[in-house]
Amino acid sequence: MNFTSIKLIKVILLTPAALIALMQRVLSPVLLIRTSGMDTSRIGWFHILNWHLRTTKPTPHSFDIFFEKRSIPAQANPIFINMWRNYVRIVPFRYLWEVVHKINGWLPGNNYTFDLPKGFSFSDEDFCKKFKNSRPIVLQLNKKETFYAEQEMKTINLAGEFVCFHNRDAGFLKKSVSSYDWSYHDHRDSNIQNYALAIKYLVKQDLSCIRLGTLTSDLLEPGFQKYVVRYQGTEKQNDLLDLYLASRCKFFITTDSGINILPYMFNRPVVLLNWINLTNLLRYLPNTICIPKMYFNTDTGQVYDFFDMLYGDCKDIIRQEQLDAKNIQIVENSPNEIIDAVREMQMRQADLLVDSNADKIRQENIWKLYKQSAHRSPSFRIGANFLAKHEKLLERSYKKLMAS
Repeated sequence: MNFTSIKLIKVILLTPAALIALMQRVLSPVLLIRTSGMDTSRIGWFHILNWHLRTTKPTPHSFDIFFEKRSIPAQANPIFINMWRNYVRIVPFRYLWEVVHKINGWLPGNNYTFDLPKGFSFSDEDFCKKFKNSRPIVLQLNKKETFYAEQEMKTINLAGEFVCFHNRDAGFLKKSVSSYDWSYHDHRDSNIQNYALAIKYLVKQDLSCIRLGTLTSDLLEPGFQKYVVRYQGTEKQNDLLDLYLASRCKFFITTDSGINILPYMFNRPVVLLNWINLTNLLRYLPNTICIPKMYFNTDTGQVYDFFDMLYGDCKDIIRQEQLDAKNIQIVENSPNEIIDAVREMQMRQADLLVDSNADKIRQENIWKLYKQSAHRSPSFRIGANFLAKHEKLLERSYKKLMAS
């Protein structure tokens, strides 16, 4: 549907929307009906919804309604969206409710709408306390969905334990809305070829590897593609099976991308690679091993330490032009760093890894850098070998913390 058609529909809906807004005001002494939009086209935005539900107390005698907004044309995963209806009221007729929401914004009184923020800060002590004390939301496929998914599993030749993996690249957004320039956050992408050695290692450990994600740009090179179960990008891939695989995998290898919400909501272990912003690191994820990208200055050759990432020149950088203005280049995880993190996850799952005293101290020190705002899941860790490799940067960071 083109822009002109959508605009015409919204004009037609003005009268019924105005009546709904009037009804909200009539009912407000008894029941306060509030509306809010949520982006259902980008699966990562459900992190925002999760944070909102876990940290916001319902207003007494209120009835909150969520309508769909889309920054790109299609829904992210209709089945996943439907699963959230157990926790929130997601209504149909999104254009009608969008007009209702706008009319309420024009009229006096601001009690009838609320907007989900674009993000939450895990440096906010009050937010962290509320989040920590709330009950986690865990999604599950129902019996019917599970039955159909298990039937479809028989068609993809996947036997035994398996690992899901996904890397962020430019393909999804560029192919979804080709007219828009998405390059401002290409620095969040990573090279799928750097995952190849880890995938080969997992296959040799009798773990099948299956790639998730749609509209990706690059395939593994043919010599390594043979290690991957043929699923992603084929006629066998579908929304239901994507969710089933994410909910049943031994662990999920992913990156700084919205799809990382799937293993979290299904309570699966995560290897989180190539993370960008340490300030808003998803450190509440349980059973997670993370390794971030590193930063260096192209003029001086200086490698930035972890303190710089949290409080210095690298803090809260989210756009490519911010990097360019400060002459900062980002280095993604190497194949060896990735295989180390994957091996660590496998060994921890098998209870075969005993941390040395040095490992424990490095792990404690990286979290001390967050000062008071160190809320994290006890089982969220920065990769042990990664911290050992960058021990001097960690020591330099700790000295800066003590001096600050």
